[in-house]
Amino acid sequence: EVMTKIGAQSVDGFTYDKLDGLSPDNIKRSLDKTLTRLNTDYLDVLYAHVDDLNVPLLDTWKTLSSLVDEGIVRQLGISNYKESRVLELVDVIEQHQLRPFDYAQYRYSIISPNAGADFGPQVILNEHLFGTLKLLDFKPEIIGYSPLLDGCYEFSADDLPENYDNLLNCAMLDDIQAQAEEYGSTPSALVLKTIADYGITPVTAASTPDRLKSNLQLLLPQ
Repeated sequence: EVMTKIGAQSVDGFTYDKLDGLSPDNIKRSLDKTLTRLNTDYLDVLYAHVDDLNVPLLDTWKTLSSLVDEGIVRQLGISNYKESRVLELVDVIEQHQLRPFDYAQYRYSIISPNAGADFGPQVILNEHLFGTLKLLDFKPEIIGYSPLLDGCYEFSADDLPENYDNLLNCAMLDDIQAQAEEYGSTPSALVLKTIADYGITPVTAASTPDRLKSNLQLLLPQ
């Protein structure tokens, strides 16, 4: 499947202070560039990458829905929308009979970040937001990105990222590594399986094919 995202291109090319956004004009312009770059006339999934508070949700979603109606896009997704905005968007979709989103993508791992951790435009999938998404009538697939936190589950608790460095996470990391040893797998593989079993599809990458195979060992048919 061909999936891509729009709306989070940095205007200055360096920071996320100002993004190109989700205005109807930018959606169409970005889509045209994407189709040309990928040498295709359709996309399987198009994500609204980051919520745009400067554009009415109705304007954004009317435009995205029209792309599905025209056959240019087959399914829609959202990424990094806060819970309150998800509920607003659902109301807009229902009131105007627009296309629902089939995917909802957020930053997620099995250890939680410190309170006040700053991830810029990225939104953490917490339990409350997860519950809200699970209860939606149209049942979007919930996607978790950055599940392995740059491979930190393979290393000492002393090497946890700053935003995740606390005593509880240190203890959880030790427990994950012990469980993985019992499974005969890597800690990363156990983390991905735990996330998938919880009902969240983890999105991951690896530096080598062997590392990817190792990470997916508990998810692939044996």
